Amino acid sequence: MFPTPDQILPTLASLGVLTYWVIGLASLLEGWFVTGVLVPGALVVDAGGILAQQGVVNVFHLGWFVALGSILGSELSYWTGRLARRGLRGRLEGSRAFQRAERLFERRGGLAIVLGRFLGPVSGLVPMVAALADMPHRRFLVWSVLASIPYTIFHLALGYVLGDAFTRLGPLATRVALVLAAVALVVGGLVWLARRILRFLPFVLDVLATALRAVLDMPPVKSWIARHPRLSGFVAGRFATDQFAGLPATVLAVVFGYIFAIWVRSVLDWMTAAPIVAIDTRIANLMHGLWTPGLLRIVAHITALGDTRLVVVCTAAMLAFLILRGRRGLALALTVGVAGNALSVTVLKLIFQRERPPFHYFVESTNSFPSGHAAISVAFWSTLLYVFWRLGWLRLFAVLVLAPLMAILVGGSRVFLAQHYVSDVFNGWLVGALWLVAAIVIAEWWRETRPPAVPMKSPATLIGGLLLAGAALFSAWIVVFYDKAQTMPWTGPASVVIAAPADLPGQPGFPAQTESVIGTPLEPVNLVLLAPDRQALTAALDAAGWQPAAARDLTAVLRGALTAWERIDDPTPLLTPRFWADRPNDLTYQRGEDDQRLTLRLWSSPFALQDGQAVFAALAAFPDSAGQGPDAARAAAVEALVQGGAEANGQIDAGPALRGRSATGAGWSSDGQTAVVTLP
Repeated sequence: MFPTPDQILPTLASLGVLTYWVIGLASLLEGWFVTGVLVPGALVVDAGGILAQQGVVNVFHLGWFVALGSILGSELSYWTGRLARRGLRGRLEGSRAFQRAERLFERRGGLAIVLGRFLGPVSGLVPMVAALADMPHRRFLVWSVLASIPYTIFHLALGYVLGDAFTRLGPLATRVALVLAAVALVVGGLVWLARRILRFLPFVLDVLATALRAVLDMPPVKSWIARHPRLSGFVAGRFATDQFAGLPATVLAVVFGYIFAIWVRSVLDWMTAAPIVAIDTRIANLMHGLWTPGLLRIVAHITALGDTRLVVVCTAAMLAFLILRGRRGLALALTVGVAGNALSVTVLKLIFQRERPPFHYFVESTNSFPSGHAAISVAFWSTLLYVFWRLGWLRLFAVLVLAPLMAILVGGSRVFLAQHYVSDVFNGWLVGALWLVAAIVIAEWWRETRPPAVPMKSPATLIGGLLLAGAALFSAWIVVFYDKAQTMPWTGPASVVIAAPADLPGQPGFPAQTESVIGTPLEPVNLVLLAPDRQALTAALDAAGWQPAAARDLTAVLRGALTAWERIDDPTPLLTPRFWADRPNDLTYQRGEDDQRLTLRLWSSPFALQDGQAVFAALAAFPDSAGQGPDAARAAAVEALVQGGAEANGQIDAGPALRGRSATGAGWSSDGQTAVVTLP
């Protein structure tokens, strides 16, 4: 299903074009060795190929962004090397990545710029080596442009192939397998990123320091420093590396300000019902559709890691241990991080008073925005891991992996259990991150300005150790025997009795049209099925030769997210649910093959007839390739149902607003009629 011009224009005016810019920027950042340490640009470009395969972005337009980003990233590396080449000569021999780039350039010359684009962090170092080797810029630029072509084609093609594989294999995988695969992918990505940071960050900082000194030695800069000694002295103090009040405090201040700005934007998005927040309800409903008993049990244990009782007991035990060990700075930092976060979340919940998603799995008495569990997953767990690192109990590598992993697991569990909307969790992460930065600032300031405290004698230390052990056992008990599970959530409101199906049009709980995950109008409801209950409905469809479609899985959720990002309809409608009355379809049945495969999406409704017959809304549709609209699909579905023993009861007028209407990008037109069928 391809977008029409009335879709493309609003898309480019809002979020659509941002997708191209983000992917192109990732290509640029990987090409510059300074940011290439942190940004997995190739993986982002691969993801762009997947988006192109899904029909979300145009692969040719995306190719221009990726190629241009690759060229600009190489330019940044080249000119950084030119700027700092005097200070860098003889100082980089200790970097194995730099030596690898140097050997590649010595053997291949300009071709090394092409080959290096496929070698991860080396991709940003080869241009710098070229600058240090005095390669003329014009020659370098030619090779850089040539390098961008195979880089772009290879990674977009790889993503396209992966997207096709996901489309074909996704419905065959179980939901549990897909969730476990997603978790494994997250863990692997965090391990890869942590290793890359620890390996290359010292090298990057050394190069940047050398480049900064080269800038300071420029005559115009020296002249400005001489004219403004006090201001230049203040600025220099903010970049001093021999004290916490210098560069470390500057970096933390910038990080705090950046996070706070994002938090303010997230609040404004929620208050103004921005598009990214408008999909909250639908994502929550999609998660509800993914529930299985096994996954619910697993995720319920994960969400217990953010339980208030666990946090209070562990914080109290850790504070006692730190005080007994004489680490009062760390104790103060943990207190500020946890207590400040708890107070902030409580106040914000009272201010915004957002209700929980209707399908929540646990009973919660507090409001939804922001998520307290998500905030705890950062403010408590990340601060605790930082304390462990300062105590020497964990290596920095483990902290860099475990801290974001805890946030993702706990925050993700809240979305999966429908305890919170996605925007709640994101805002909670930001609140927790603000208090994490504050805790680190306090701990580092105390560590630099106060003399080391003398720990208490061994009996007191032993008591602290016992307290920690008891807190660990209590936490394990909370997680293993989590007590907040309740019965399965709401299954539907009490029936509203109507005299006849003709009374349905115009009823508040019976909209005439289906929607996409973000509310884009799609095909009209073209069938009303009457059956005693859901069990009788499925039995009648099975007897009539309809086959249940593949259950919704993680692949469908991902496609729904991609659809929401681009604000267009999903190009694979058979695998993506439609929304009706803000809910994804409860059941999906199919019959036929290929272009003649008829899909029947069904929703339970709050309505029932006076004789007890339950009313089910349905959408019959052919694939887009069949070229037949909902009216033809309705006729085919009625014929198939009647052949299976059902009784056709005529049609009702769904409303003049739908008659003859063409939905954006859906390519349908309707006569505004809805068929009524009574199942045996």
